[in-house]
Amino acid sequence: MVAGPSPQERRRVRVMCENLRRLLRAEKPAGLMAILQDVGDIECDALTASDEEFQAVRQSLNELLQSLRGQGIINLRTWAEFFGEPE
Repeated sequence: MVAGPSPQERRRVRVMCENLRRLLRAEKPAGLMAILQDVGDIECDALTASDEEFQAVRQSLNELLQSLRGQGIINLRTWAEFFGEPE
């Protein structure tokens, strides 16, 4: 049996989503509302996902972060400003 996510892991996802919303409000990228919807879905899923589903939540977050990097929304400057820790 695989151990489920700790409360700290769930909190980390929620904090990351909170920081993403701050970044998106500041940067105002094209497609803002759709991206905010994705962030909200991930945050909600982080709270409600079963242990087995939580890995998929993390994967969704990672895919969104990669997409935002590819669009130039997340870069070294914005990462440091909004997340304050190395990637």
